[in-house]
Amino acid sequence: MDANQEFTHIVKKAACIALANLMDGLPNVRIVNHCADAGRPGVIYFSTRRGSEKTTEFEKDEKVAFSTVPMPADGHAHVRSKNATVRKSDFSMDEVKDLFIAQISGFEQTLAVIGRFLDVYEIHVREADVILGPSQTVTVRF
Repeated sequence: MDANQEFTHIVKKAACIALANLMDGLPNVRIVNHCADAGRPGVIYFSTRRGSEKTTEFEKDEKVAFSTVPMPADGHAHVRSKNATVRKSDFSMDEVKDLFIAQISGFEQTLAVIGRFLDVYEIHVREADVILGPSQTVTVRF
């Protein structure tokens, strides 16, 4: 088993990500749609409405934690990290829209309705646990 490949496979198949940050001393978690590019291991993309509350929070503190939310058919396999950062991507939505469309059901409709208001963000993972099942956890580092 290649842990980095398992990481990418699980991230790509996950229904969504629970993304948490700390704001004013309180934990704050959000569910975000996401995608990943096997050519950039350890980077996860998500989109959000430009100027949203979360973007303001990320500008104040880039440290985040996350867990993928597995699809029921995939069992309990998931990835979690408490050692990641988030930042606005240098890529525009036009440059990465094919990744989003390929991995998120119905994303074409989202783009048609609010695409011009979306910015792309990147989660940069330094270290993550890849949980394949009970007593089957491996740590990956990027």
